[in-house]
This record gives sequence, C-alpha cells and structure tokens, in this order.
Amino acid sequence: AQEELTSARATFEAERRGLSTSTKEQLETMLKSLEQQKAAASELRQQHAMLSDAHGRLERTHAQALQELESQKVSSSATERNASHLEMRIEGLQGELRREKDAFERFSASA
Repeated sequence: AQEELTSARATFEAERRGLSTSTKEQLETMLKSLEQQKAAASELRQQHAMLSDAHGRLERTHAQALQELESQKVSSSATERNASHLEMRIEGLQGELRREKDAFERFSASA
C-alpha cells in the first residue's frame, strides 16, 4: 500500500510538474506576445505623432499659400487697375500730342 501511495504521489507530482511546465510555457508565450504588441503600439504612437506633426505643417503651409494667393489676387487687381489707368492716360497724352502736332503743322503752313 505504501508503494502504491508513493507511486501515486510520484505520478501526481510528475503530472503537476508537466502541467506547471506547460502552463509556464503558455504564460511565457503570452508575455512575449504582449511585449511585442506593446512595442508595436509604441511604434504606432510614434508614427502617429510624426504624422500629426506633418499634418500641422501641411495645414500651416496651406494657410500661407492661401494668404499669398489672396495677396497676389489683390496685387493683380491693383496692377490691372493701374494698367487700365495708364492706358487711359497714354491715350489722353496721345490725343494731346496729335492736337499739338496739328496746331504746329497749321502754324508752320501759315508762316
């Protein structure tokens, strides 16, 4: 009976160790997996931060480009007004020059 008890106890201990080893291996595998997931999450956070920064720079660049475009539109509009004004002034001066030339020719012909 003592031998059976010792044998049963030995079998029980062997099974417990086997189960313990198996459970330990499973836990170690799960821990490794969690560590890998943690590292991947950290990498994703870093990538997100970089993308967020890049997005902010793009938004600022876009706003600056819009401001420059609006400034160029205003400048272009002013340039068009100035050009139109200059064209009218040139036409007026050409008219005055023709009148002066005609008057000079009449004066020269009468002299």
